[in-house]
Amino acid sequence: MDDIEALAKRVNSVLLESFGQGAAGFSNNFEWLALIESVRLIKIATDSGVGDIEKLAQSAHQGWCNTVRADSDNQLDLDTPTTAERKHKRMAMTMIPYEHFPDQEKERYRLMARTILNS
Repeated sequence: MDDIEALAKRVNSVLLESFGQGAAGFSNNFEWLALIESVRLIKIATDSGVGDIEKLAQSAHQGWCNTVRADSDNQLDLDTPTTAERKHKRMAMTMIPYEHFPDQEKERYRLMARTILNS
């Protein structure tokens, strides 16, 4: 996990630098846990030989979706619980395939993948 957390911190720094958005601290908040899961899935894919940025970006999105589902099922012990309205909005977003996301959103996931590939 240390390797994943170190990679997640690096990815978070790149996201903050490039988009002005990232996890608000490294504790039990949704953004941080979603980033950890996204990085974990990208790392599994790269360790398996996947090098295609779009496939890795899709893995990152899947990590976010996994975290949304876990939060929706009350499986996360968050410092600040997610409101029911926020859970509903996030769950609706999990139904949108990665291919239909706006290019800017895809670029965030691609940046995550490139950061890990270049680590």
